[in-house]
Amino acid sequence: MRAIICFGPSKNRWLRKFLSRDFQHCFVILYTGGKALVVDPAPNFVIYRIYDEDKVHAYGREICHAVSVEVKENDTSMFGIHTCVSHIKRIIGLDKRWILTPRQLYNEVKKWDCQSI
Repeated sequence: MRAIICFGPSKNRWLRKFLSRDFQHCFVILYTGGKALVVDPAPNFVIYRIYDEDKVHAYGREICHAVSVEVKENDTSMFGIHTCVSHIKRIIGLDKRWILTPRQLYNEVKKWDCQSI
């Protein structure tokens, strides 16, 4: 299954001080059976939305960068801090604990067989 990881700005004010605008937040879009599942981790909850594949652009987030990756077999640990990055790493099957920021996640998946969108 392919996933699109989207990177962009965050509405969380304290993050803006430490992270570049294009890499303050990330979320993922999973495509399956003509539908697109948007998984958008927030600080205290996760937003799940289902769209028709051709209507996923209706998800109202500013996207600065996006990459399409193949989801790997997932054996990652479910323990750790709940952040957008940790959530996306679990979904795509990435088990590298030192990846903490959206920019680090972007740089890591660029090493995979991915396509920039």
